[in-house]
Amino acid sequence: MTTRRKNMTAAVALIVGLAHGFVAWAAEPEAEKTLAPAQAVSTTDKWPTPIQVQQSEEPAQLTGLSRVPKFGFVSNFGETDGVVGEHVMRVNFGSPAARLGLETGDAIVAVNGRRLTSPESWYQLIDRAMEHDGWVTLKIRDARTGTMAYRTANLFRLNVR
Repeated sequence: MTTRRKNMTAAVALIVGLAHGFVAWAAEPEAEKTLAPAQAVSTTDKWPTPIQVQQSEEPAQLTGLSRVPKFGFVSNFGETDGVVGEHVMRVNFGSPAARLGLETGDAIVAVNGRRLTSPESWYQLIDRAMEHDGWVTLKIRDARTGTMAYRTANLFRLNVR
């Protein structure tokens, strides 16, 4: 396996860990010679760098990662077929999002009656709901029928940790 492929494999393992609410930091190569089961390894040309992965109750503060709690779906903000919103790219089987009825292709167009106009508006509306009682009403464009549906949920009860 080439060094580039090893680095890519380690990066994917790190991203998967971060997606499940884990926090990672790099340690010096000499810091540990053996790795615990909850560690991934990023390989460089000379030394493997242990990447320690630890469960945290604190939200990740990393640039480019969603500040929205993990509900078991992947989305991307944009416009598709004239619909502006968070477009659902994938829903994890058995996740809170699946139980809520979200499906791949659906688009979340509003939260608590406020239209999504940017990725920042999505974050702000979810953050605002989390600061209060956690209840949200999502306006969702159903990908199969093209109709709008409303789903109400409590974010505190849905959050996957």
